[in-house]
Amino acid sequence: MSYAENLKQKLNNDSSEPISAVIYARVSTDNDGQKDSCSNQVALAKKYIANHPNIQLVGTFVDDGISGKNDFTRPQYNAMLQLISEGKADLIITKALSRLNRDQLNSLMLRSMLVEQNANVLTLEDNQVHDFEDMGSELLHSISFAIDAQYVKRQSINGKKTQELRCERKELSAKDCQSYGYDWHSDTKTITVNEDEAEVVRRIFEEYVYRNGTPASIQKALKTEGIRKSSRTISNMIQDERYIGKFYINKRTSKLGTGQTKSKRIQLPKELWVLVERPDLQIVDTELFEMAQRI
Repeated sequence: MSYAENLKQKLNNDSSEPISAVIYARVSTDNDGQKDSCSNQVALAKKYIANHPNIQLVGTFVDDGISGKNDFTRPQYNAMLQLISEGKADLIITKALSRLNRDQLNSLMLRSMLVEQNANVLTLEDNQVHDFEDMGSELLHSISFAIDAQYVKRQSINGKKTQELRCERKELSAKDCQSYGYDWHSDTKTITVNEDEAEVVRRIFEEYVYRNGTPASIQKALKTEGIRKSSRTISNMIQDERYIGKFYINKRTSKLGTGQTKSKRIQLPKELWVLVERPDLQIVDTELFEMAQRI
């Protein structure tokens, strides 16, 4: 009898023989549609455990808002692996295999560890104990792992297509207004000028141009008013073209990593940037801005 079959008997026959189990939950986004997903996954697992008194919960691991395409950015996943490698858990209870990994290599590495430690996975979506020693199910698992990996690749491709569409339409997003003086409104997906902060921005430019201020002296003056900006931040603000209503998108792209390598953010040359002119968001007079650049 395989280890998986033995485990199934313990679960299905109301055995008193103890099973050490961990719960693993993960969701890759924090949008409103999935904001309770991890807590729901944990609650579902605990409900299953409540119906199986011989299961002893030895750990609950949650990676909220983290992609499953790699393992090195998931601290809770790695803590769970450590527990399994020490022989302290017989079973991982999770919603689906895709919660554990969306990378083919990492899925195979997990499978190898589970076989070595005589541990297994129970997926709640189909109430299945996965027998990773069964050669007959090996092909099905391999297909499942490949599908999960393709899902990540499709997400990356769709993200790039969305970015291309934004560039064609010259649409700004939340990341495009990450400058002091602007507010992003997620409900309407619009940017507006924060008038209180905008007044501080104008003062910074005026101090710099008309009163011979330096980023360091301006920083000290603002600090006395409770406005904390580093001199480096002030220096960057003085060069920020957003303050004259010129926003640039498509400044970066990304290269999708594998399960063992990080995705990379790549800075694009300026000739590939897309200019979005928004005179309604101009905070600083153009002539004043140009004088600051000459200084």
